Amino acid sequence: QSGHYGRDPGPLFGSDPTSVEHTRPTINKRRKLTSKEIGYVETIRMVMSLKSGLLTESAWVLNVLNVLLCDNAMVAYFYLGHHPNLLRMLDRLLDHFQKVLVEI
Repeated sequence: QSGHYGRDPGPLFGSDPTSVEHTRPTINKRRKLTSKEIGYVETIRMVMSLKSGLLTESAWVLNVLNVLLCDNAMVAYFYLGHHPNLLRMLDRLLDHFQKVLVEI
C-alpha cells in the first residue's frame, strides 16, 4: 500500500534516485526565541514598518509579534490598554498580506 503515512511511496518522479525530487528534507527543530533576544521594540517602529508597505518590513513585524506573543514573560505587556493601536496595526498587517496575496 504505497502512499500510507510512514511508508516510502517509491519513485515519484522517474527512476533516478539522484534527482532533486528524490531528496528528503532534513528537519531541524529551531530554538525558541524570547523577547530578551529580540530586545526592546517600540510600537511606533512596528507601525512605521507596516506603513512602508514593504513585504519584508511587514514580515519582520509579524515575526516580532509572533516571538513576543509566544513569550510567557510578555503576556501582560500586550494588554490592549498598553497598546491602543495594536488592533489597528494587526488589521493593517492583515490587509497588507491580503493585498500581496491578491497580487500574486
